[in-house]
Amino acid sequence: MEEQAEKSKMEKLTEELKEMALTLGAFKVGIATTETLAGGPPSTDLTYVLPGAKSAVVFALAFDQNLIEPYFRKKDHKSLDTNKVRTTTLANGIALEMAGFLQQYGYKAAPQLANFVYRQDSENWLLDMPPPYFP
Repeated sequence: MEEQAEKSKMEKLTEELKEMALTLGAFKVGIATTETLAGGPPSTDLTYVLPGAKSAVVFALAFDQNLIEPYFRKKDHKSLDTNKVRTTTLANGIALEMAGFLQQYGYKAAPQLANFVYRQDSENWLLDMPPPYFP
């Protein structure tokens, strides 16, 4: 009975997190677990960011599609670059909000900042590509 209550609680939390990400601006959201990421490259190790982590909220944001063609035609680089900065800033804000929400309910959570930089702290960093972590 207690196991069923815990499962129901987690399902409710999962739905709240997904709705939160969508409300904050994501267009896709899901939950990745250590099981679903098993066998992936080292960069998918959730415990690298948060020791003991069992799952992660993942979400996607889109760049303004109208800015891509002018960018590739070399007519306008600045607009897409600006859009990238704004989208990355939004992604960071969503990650911070969601981590704070989880922490309020007593869960350990660490926001992973959106970026294009990978840590170079291993000999094979280009192959390992673990994400940077800012506690």
